[in-house]
Amino acid sequence: MEELKYGLLGEKLVHIDEVEKGLACNCLCPHCKTQLIAKKGAHRAKHFAHYKLADCNHGTETALHLMAKNIIMQTRKVFVPYVPKTEYDFSNRGKVVVFERVELEKQLSSGIRGDVVLYSGESCLNVEIKVTHEVDLNKTIELFNLGIPTIEVDLSDIQTNFTPDIIEQRLLDNDYVRLICSPKGKDVFARWILGEWKDTHVTSYGVYVNDCPLSRTKAYFSDYYNRGGPCQCHECTAFMRLSGQFDEKLLCYGCLDSIDFSKIEKILHLEKEENHTCVVQLLMNDGNTIERSLRTR
Repeated sequence: MEELKYGLLGEKLVHIDEVEKGLACNCLCPHCKTQLIAKKGAHRAKHFAHYKLADCNHGTETALHLMAKNIIMQTRKVFVPYVPKTEYDFSNRGKVVVFERVELEKQLSSGIRGDVVLYSGESCLNVEIKVTHEVDLNKTIELFNLGIPTIEVDLSDIQTNFTPDIIEQRLLDNDYVRLICSPKGKDVFARWILGEWKDTHVTSYGVYVNDCPLSRTKAYFSDYYNRGGPCQCHECTAFMRLSGQFDEKLLCYGCLDSIDFSKIEKILHLEKEENHTCVVQLLMNDGNTIERSLRTR
């Protein structure tokens, strides 16, 4: 992040241009809440600096995060992507939705706090703001298990020259919003969480997928409807067919293809090493628990 251009004046986030010079700004760092000094000299761009302490290096990040949350609080609207119909539905179609009420920093479980939770009738949507850290695997699994629909708004490429208008545009732009999980498409999100995306390569002889999770080698498969011939992946429990999208990605499930993903209630435990799914423990909606070890043979 670059030089700090926003400070906290009371509870309000203010730009350096809105305050007096020096300590008369009466501002605190948005992150560490220590005193700031407004520097408005002739030789450097105007900015805030920490008065007595070294720069905490998180003020701009926190200001950006706080501004996004405040804008959602004020407007009550964000872009909401449609729930994917299949695991290969990468479309970013959706619509801007205006909600009825908002809660900031909502405690969703003992270990998870949502940045912003929007409500409309009986429905809710958790909004995560990505500045430096995206929603990680553990949080994704927890949100999946809780059944809370969640989106992530990407602000990670914005540095210091952001304004409320720029942030509001991002909140309504499908290019910067992704759906993390939703109970409406639980089987698709289970596949995304448990699976491994593999690069595929089309040749005149067939299609290859790199980095097989079972052998760690390059595996060969062909479109058996059109080409026929030998096919490692078709004989392997790790293979799931790409429906003709061979020049893009293969979502491989290791040895999980016998599981009915639509009946997964919770992901109790998941271990991945270098993107390889190694250990899985699942709670199914009939109350049974399924455990699989997918470590390299």
